[in-house]
Amino acid sequence: MGPQEARCGVNTDDLDLYPHERPHVVYRVFDARNRLLYVGCTIEINQRRNIHLCWGNNNSETSRLLSLYGDRWETEKHPDLATARAAERKAIHDEAPLLNKQHNPKRYKRVGGKYVFIEAAS
Repeated sequence: MGPQEARCGVNTDDLDLYPHERPHVVYRVFDARNRLLYVGCTIEINQRRNIHLCWGNNNSETSRLLSLYGDRWETEKHPDLATARAAERKAIHDEAPLLNKQHNPKRYKRVGGKYVFIEAAS
C-alpha cells in the first residue's frame, strides 16, 4: 500500500475505472431497537458515514436523526453504481425505512413538491 492509498483509504486498483464503474456499497442504518432507519448507496462508506454522523450533507434532517439514533450499520457490496442503485431502490421500496422519502410509497407521498409522511408501514 503506497502513502497516498494509506492516507486516503483508496484501493488503487480501482482508480483506472470511472466512478460509476467502481464497486459501490448499499448501506442500512438501524436504531437501538433494530428498526430500519435509512438505506443509502455510496462509493465510499466511511466518508458517507462521517457525513451523516457529523451532520454533513447541508445539515439535513436525515443526517441529524442518523447521528442521534443510528446504532448499527450494515453494508452490502455491488460491482458498480447501476447495480447498487437498483438494490437501494428495491430495499427502500420493500423494507420501508423510516427516513427515506424517495422510492418509499409505504411511508411517504409527494404533495405539492414535498414528501409527506403518510403512515407507519405494516
